[in-house]
Amino acid sequence: AMASQALAYYDPKVDTFFIVKDLGPAALGEVMLHELEHAIQAQRFGLVALQAALMGKDQSDRLEALRFLWEGEATFVMLRPQLGRVKEPHLSKLLRAQADAVVHTPFAQLLKLQELQMRMSGAKDIAAQMEATRKIPPFLLRGLQLAYVGGAAAIQAVHSARGWAGVDALWTRPPTSTEQTLHPEKLMAEPREEPVEVPMPALDPVLGD
Repeated sequence: AMASQALAYYDPKVDTFFIVKDLGPAALGEVMLHELEHAIQAQRFGLVALQAALMGKDQSDRLEALRFLWEGEATFVMLRPQLGRVKEPHLSKLLRAQADAVVHTPFAQLLKLQELQMRMSGAKDIAAQMEATRKIPPFLLRGLQLAYVGGAAAIQAVHSARGWAGVDALWTRPPTSTEQTLHPEKLMAEPREEPVEVPMPALDPVLGD
C-alpha cells in the first residue's frame, strides 16, 4: 500500500529517475523538478552515503530527520514555480499551515484533500490509488506526508534566513532529530541542542521470541 504513494523515484545506481504513475501535465512538471533535485542531492551532497550510515543502526529518528531534509528540499524546489509570487512572511505561514494540516486534520478529510489534489493535477486511476491509500495506517501516512510538507517548511525557513548557502550547509551538518526539523529555529541555533542517546537493555528476555 505504501508503494501506492510513489509518483516517481530516482535510482542513483543507474543515475536515472523513473515516472511510475500516469500523471497529468500539471503534475508531471512538478514531479520532474522533485526527482531532478534528488539527483543533485545524490551527486553533489552524497545522499546515498548519508542514508547508508544510518540504516539498521537504531537511528530511526535521525534517519527521519534526514528524510525531512531530502524530501523537504525537493518539495520546496518543486513548489517554487507555484509560490514564487508569495512573499515573506506569508510563504512561511502557508507552508507551516500545510504541515499543521497533515498533523491535525481528521484523517477522512485528509484523504479527501489528497484525492482533490490528484484530480486537479489530472492524475489517472485515482480510484485505485485512493483504495490503496486507505489501507495505509494513518500514523504511517501522516508521517510520510509530513516529511514532504514539514520538511519544505523547514527548508523555506532556512532559505529565508540564510539563502541557498544555508540550505547547502545542512548537507554538511544534517539535522539530527525530527525536533530540529519541526522547529527550524532549533535547526539553525548555535549551538544546536543535540538529541541524547538513550541506551536500551536487551528486551529479548522480557518479550521472548
